[in-house]
Amino acid sequence: MNVREKVGFVVRDWLHVAGRQVAALFDRTPARRLLAVPRPCPEGRIPVLLLPGVYEPWRYLKPLGEFLRDAGHPVHVVDQLGWNVSSLEAAADVVEAFVADRGLERCVVVAHSKGGLIGLLTMTRPGLDARIAGVVAVASPFRGSSRGLRLAALSHLREFAPTASGIAMIAALDVAQRRVSSLVPAWDEMIPEGSTLEGARNVPLAASGHFLPLMDERVWWKVHAEVHRWA
Repeated sequence: MNVREKVGFVVRDWLHVAGRQVAALFDRTPARRLLAVPRPCPEGRIPVLLLPGVYEPWRYLKPLGEFLRDAGHPVHVVDQLGWNVSSLEAAADVVEAFVADRGLERCVVVAHSKGGLIGLLTMTRPGLDARIAGVVAVASPFRGSSRGLRLAALSHLREFAPTASGIAMIAALDVAQRRVSSLVPAWDEMIPEGSTLEGARNVPLAASGHFLPLMDERVWWKVHAEVHRWA
C-alpha cells in the first residue's frame, strides 16, 4: 500500500469513527434489546460479551452486536465501562464483577482494540476460566502501539505504549493467549506493530484501518466463526 492509499484509508477511517461516535452519543437503544435473540444458534445460545475500545461506549459496537444477536447469540454489554477510559486493571475489575453478577457461563468476549486487552486480562482472573471461554478481538494492540508513545500526553493512551506495564503483563499470559482469536487488519494506522499475538489464533483480514473493519460484514462473519470456535 503506497502513501496516498494509506492517507485515504486514514481519512475514511477517522470520518467513519467520528460519525459512529456521534451516532452512539445520541443512541438510546436499551442494552436488553441485544439479549432478545430472534432464534438460537443450532449449537445453542452461546452468550457473547461485547467490549469496546478506548473512548468507545458500547453502542459504538452496536452494529456488530446486532449481527451476533440476529445470528442467535444473546449479547451482553458492560454499560458501567462508560467510554472505557479507566486503566486496564480497573476495567478488568468492572468486567469481572459484571460476569459474576450476571452469572455468565462459557461466554465469549467479542472486543475491539483495548477491549481485547481487557478481555484477556479478565479471563485470567481466578475462577473466570469457566465463565469466559475465549476472546475474539479485532485490531487489539496486544504488543502495544508506538502511537501510545507519541500520544503519551494523553494519559488514556499512554498505557498502550509497548513499554507500558499492562502490555508487559499481557505478554506474560502465555496460557490464556491460546484461547484468543486476534483478527488482524491488513494495515492499521493506530497499531504500526500489528495486532498479532504470539500463541494466539491470528486471523488475517483483507480489510484495512483500525475502525472500518468493524463495519465490514465479511469481518462480522469471521467474528461469528471464531465465537463458535471457542464456545
